[in-house]
Amino acid sequence: MPGASKFDLRAITALDANTAVVAATAGRIWRTENGGKSWTLVYENADSAVFLDAVGFWAGTRRGLVVGDPIGGRFFILTSDDGGRSWREAPSESRPLARQGEGAFAASGSSLVMHGTKHAWIGTGVNVARVFRTVDAGKTWTAATAPLADATPASGVFALSFADGARGVAVGGTYDQPTQRDRSAAVTTDGGFTWTAARTMPNGFRSGVAFVPRTNGPTVVAVGTNGTDISFDGGRNWIRSDTVDYHAVRFAKDGAGWASGGRGRVARFAPKLIKRP
Repeated sequence: MPGASKFDLRAITALDANTAVVAATAGRIWRTENGGKSWTLVYENADSAVFLDAVGFWAGTRRGLVVGDPIGGRFFILTSDDGGRSWREAPSESRPLARQGEGAFAASGSSLVMHGTKHAWIGTGVNVARVFRTVDAGKTWTAATAPLADATPASGVFALSFADGARGVAVGGTYDQPTQRDRSAAVTTDGGFTWTAARTMPNGFRSGVAFVPRTNGPTVVAVGTNGTDISFDGGRNWIRSDTVDYHAVRFAKDGAGWASGGRGRVARFAPKLIKRP
């Protein structure tokens, strides 16, 4: 990407086989229409207070959101109605109110998750652990406390995934305590109004999570700096899969899954290698 080498690219989303949008934490957004052969800078904000965390689009639409850390007490949100060709700031009164110091984590680009044509959720942390929910495409937001670690600036909700408009999983914990299992995962069955702690926690801090399409349970995969955990019951109970360091995980509709980690590591999900309990 021209001019991108000095920036930290944390979030990417694809609209189709040729179109994708990438966000840098330092207030830049690029877009490609030819499968990545060339990129166009479509948004630039030189304000040092702008820190972008995640980008997403509602399925089958050209409407998207970019979420950034709070400015002036409200989360910074950009909206697009043209497939990411242009972006504008959402009205201040529509943005979620933040607590003192609260922010979203850009660890895996999955602090924002979208579903259907109007549902979206934002996971937050830094001495709190909350999930904001909208059912009207970002016009209004409501907040719910999640039972994840929330005692330090390195703790909170790091990633979200939803199987549908009701069933969701939140993962996180405390980043600088990677082996701490307590309060690292929670589930919801009412669309994010309420959250319940997992019965059996993942084996430490987790920065990425994703439902596996078309599976019973359904199956969920969570990744972190000390390995991968899998749940066969929608996130209620977790078992260790491996101990390799990954930061982010995603699944396509056909069930193909990919994880990315440090030092250029990329891995493809191999369900035949998973041993169910």
